[in-house]
Amino acid sequence: GIFVHLVQDIQKTHGFDAERWRSKGLLDKTCFFRVYPDAALYAATRSPPLIRMCGFSRVCQDAVADFNMILPEQWSSEAQKRDRRHELNQSLWRCNKVLNWNGEEPVPLIENPRQWEDGEKVRTSYGIGVIKGFDP
Repeated sequence: GIFVHLVQDIQKTHGFDAERWRSKGLLDKTCFFRVYPDAALYAATRSPPLIRMCGFSRVCQDAVADFNMILPEQWSSEAQKRDRRHELNQSLWRCNKVLNWNGEEPVPLIENPRQWEDGEKVRTSYGIGVIKGFDP
């Protein structure tokens, strides 16, 4: 298989031409991924698998650990951190379905940080409210 880590729009990827790749049968053999757990998911679900379930789980766990090691000042904005957390959690959710199906322990998702404390007043598009609790 061919693994391509997408760090920009696929159309801007050097050497990528969808029609040419399709005519050569490369699209069927290629895994385009944005986060490493998606690449591991592809590898673990091939027939025959390219990695074992324990290796697949380890890639997912390491992705969470790597995300948590990024220092606050390394993010360009809170929005970027939120978007990357959401993207990684979506991938982990897909991976956890396969891990569960194979009798493996799921990898915990990255929790959202708490922004407001209980009892704090907030203004929303629906009006003013009071925080009663938090479900990460």
